[in-house]
Amino acid sequence: MVEPNSTEIILEVLVQLLCKLQSDQLVVNCLEFLTSKMQQQCNYPRSLPVLSLIGRLLQEIPPLCHTLAIAFKPCLEFLCCGMSYPDNAVRSAIVYIFLHLYTCNRTDTPGKTAEPAGKVAMPASVNAQVAKSLLILLRTVEDTDVQLNTIGLLKSWFGDEALTNMLMTTTVEGSTFFTTIKKMLLSRQDVVQVASVQCLITLLASSRAPTYLSTLLEADVTEFLFEALATTNDLLLESIFCCLIIFADTEDFYTKCHVIYGIDSILRALDHAITHKHCMSSVQGLNLLSLILERQPQNLPMVNTPRTFTECLRLLQAGISHSHNQVSLASSRAFQQLLKRQHVPSPVPYDELLGVLGQLVSQLAILPAMNCIPGDTRKVHQHSKARSPQHTLHTQLAIKATATCLQATATLAMSCVDDPTANVTTFTAPKQDTASVSTLVAFALQLLQLCDKYYIPVVLKNQPYLSGAVAYVALADIFLLVHRLQLENLDKFCQKLSMNGLLRLALDIKKQFRTNERLVETMDQFLTEACGVLMSSCTTAQNGTPWHSVDLRSGIQQLSGNQGFQVW
Repeated sequence: MVEPNSTEIILEVLVQLLCKLQSDQLVVNCLEFLTSKMQQQCNYPRSLPVLSLIGRLLQEIPPLCHTLAIAFKPCLEFLCCGMSYPDNAVRSAIVYIFLHLYTCNRTDTPGKTAEPAGKVAMPASVNAQVAKSLLILLRTVEDTDVQLNTIGLLKSWFGDEALTNMLMTTTVEGSTFFTTIKKMLLSRQDVVQVASVQCLITLLASSRAPTYLSTLLEADVTEFLFEALATTNDLLLESIFCCLIIFADTEDFYTKCHVIYGIDSILRALDHAITHKHCMSSVQGLNLLSLILERQPQNLPMVNTPRTFTECLRLLQAGISHSHNQVSLASSRAFQQLLKRQHVPSPVPYDELLGVLGQLVSQLAILPAMNCIPGDTRKVHQHSKARSPQHTLHTQLAIKATATCLQATATLAMSCVDDPTANVTTFTAPKQDTASVSTLVAFALQLLQLCDKYYIPVVLKNQPYLSGAVAYVALADIFLLVHRLQLENLDKFCQKLSMNGLLRLALDIKKQFRTNERLVETMDQFLTEACGVLMSSCTTAQNGTPWHSVDLRSGIQQLSGNQGFQVW
C-alpha cells in the first residue's frame, strides 16, 4: 500500500511532467486512460488518487475542462453519483473537479481547434444532477473542506443566469436554496458563514438581483443575517454589513419591517466593531446604519424608544472620535440622518445631542489647514507648509460633513419651534423645578457658541480652498434659527460676522452659485436678517427710524449683482 505522502509526491510529479511535455494529445490520452480505469473499478475510495490528479490537471491546464465537458459525459455522470458517496475526501475531490469545470472559461481545447471564448457548456442532465447534489451537500455535510468547496461551486453557479434559475427552482426532499442558505448562516464555523454571506452578495450582484432580493426577503433570510451578527469575527461582520446594505437599498426591506427586527443586532455588532477598532467593518456598519436612517419610512419609526436613540448617539460619538478618518466621516453621515425629526424621540434630548455635536465640531480645531483645492495641486502657496493631498482632502470632507450635520441640526430645531411635544417642559409637572431643564433656546445658544468657537474660524482659515457652498449655508441656517428664537446678544454676534467679512463673503457665495435657487434664497434671508439686526441696534442706540426688510432685501439683491459695490 502506498503511503499518503508518497501518493502526493507521485501526483505532483505526474502533473509537472504533463505540463512540461506540452503535448495536448498526451494530456487527452492520459485523461481517457484515467477516467476509463476509474469507471471500471467503480470504487470511489480507491479512485481518490485519480480524482485528485484530475482536479490538479484541470487547475494547471484550464483548456482541459472543455474536453472533459464535451467528450466525457459518462465520466461526468459517474462523478455526479460520487457527490453523494459517504466519504468526505471523495466528495471534496469531486466537488473540486466540478468547481474548475464551472469556473473555467473556454479558450483552446487540447487536440482541437480554437473555440470562441466563453464558459464551458456542461450537459443539461449533468447540471440538473449537480444542482440536486449541491443542495444535499450544503444541507447535510459538516466537514469544513467539503462545505467550502461546495460553497465555492455554488458561488460559481451564480455567474450564469440559467444555472442560477435552475438552482432556485430545485427542491430536494423539501429543501430549497433558501432553506439551505439559512442553515449555513447559522453554522458555528466562521469560515462557513463568511463564505455563505459572500455567496449571497454574488447572487445579489447578478443581473436578476431584484427578483432574488424579493424572494430572499420573503424567505426571511435577513433575519438569519441579523442572527449571524452575534460574532466577534471582523471579516464576517464586514461581509454581513455589505450584504445587508444591498437589502437595505430596496423598499421591501422597510415595508416588511425587517429593520425593526434587526436594529438592535446591528447596533450591538457596530458597538463591537468600533470598540475593537475594526476599521472596515465599522465603516460598513455605519454606512448600513446611515442608509437605514435615510430610507426608513416616516410612518414606520425605527428608533422607537429613547434607549435606542441614546445608544445610536453613543455609538456615533465614539465613531466620530475614532482615529481612522473613514470611520469618523461615516459616523458624521449617519449622525446627519439620525437628526431627522422622525428618528428623534419626544421630548427631544437636547443635552445628548449637544454632546455629539460638541465632539463633532470641536474636532475641526485639530484638522490640518488646507493649502490647495483638492484635485488641483497647482494652487498652492509657495511659503505654506507642504501637506499631502490626503490631508487636504480629509479637511475638505470633514468640514463638509460637519456642515451637513449643522444644517440637519438647524432643520431639526426649526421643526421643534412649533412642536409642543419636543419641549421637555411640556411633560413636566406644574410645580416641578425646570431651571436645570435643557430647552430649545438653551440648545440653540450653545450651538451658536460652538460655531463661534470652532466652526467659523476653521471655515475662514480654509475659505480660499473650500469647494461648494454647504459650509456657508450651514452657518446661515444656524443664524436664522437663533434669529427666529430671538436670542439675546444676537447683535454682538452679527457685529462679529461683519468684522470677519462673512457678510461680504455671503454676497460672493451668492454670486458664485447664482443658479442654486435654494442657496440664493437662504443667503438673501441671512443677509436681510443679519443686516436688520445691525441696523436695529444702531437705530435703537441713536433713536433713529426703524428699518424696512423689503427695502433692505432689494438692496442686498442689487449689491449681489454685477455692480461690484463693496460693503463692509
